Amino acid sequence: MTYRVSAGGQYNCPRCLRALTTYLAGVFVADACVECGGLFIDNLATQELMRAFDRDLVGIATTLGIGKGETLPPGVIQKNLACPRCSGTLAAVSLPSAGVEVDICHEHGTWFDANELPKVARAYRRRRRGQLGDMADDALAEVLDGRFRT
Repeated sequence: MTYRVSAGGQYNCPRCLRALTTYLAGVFVADACVECGGLFIDNLATQELMRAFDRDLVGIATTLGIGKGETLPPGVIQKNLACPRCSGTLAAVSLPSAGVEVDICHEHGTWFDANELPKVARAYRRRRRGQLGDMADDALAEVLDGRFRT
């Protein structure tokens, strides 16, 4: 079950700079932008998303992504995003098997633009079911394990 914690979080969206809303998704916290549909989760939640399909996280991301489209709207920051927690630069990491590029703070977590988190969750679910080949081209695990540095 998903719970909204506050109407305005203490962090701002790295894309449109609006206040993030904090949601509880099971045992994880997700900071979401209701304006652009993006979602920030910490590294532990990202690792869990790779290991198991989390319906709560995917549900939040899917709801936020309704009507947001597949491309970034005009007027939002397009590159060199800042981590909502520390303001450090997020590293863009391509995940070809999911068809997306996510933005990662090595210390704090992963930013998923609108509709990206469900695609990543489904790609890892396909891999676990043996429906997707080796995801060696995906750098997400390397980033989370600390082996990847930009």
